[in-house]
Amino acid sequence: MRVPNKEFIGPDDMAMLERVLKKLLPADADTAEREWLGTLLIAAFKAGVTSEAELAAKVDKTKRR
Repeated sequence: MRVPNKEFIGPDDMAMLERVLKKLLPADADTAEREWLGTLLIAAFKAGVTSEAELAAKVDKTKRR
């Protein structure tokens, strides 16, 4: 079971976060957008959203605002 509120994010969780980031980033995303989406993903993960589908939905919803 994942423990999201820890300081260390393990390699499996990082791989999952990277997969979600790649799904959500447009092909022409610049560095600022990559960093912004990465920050949103990590914040959501640390807040307890730990499944790939939930992370994608949460961050995509935030991105559309």
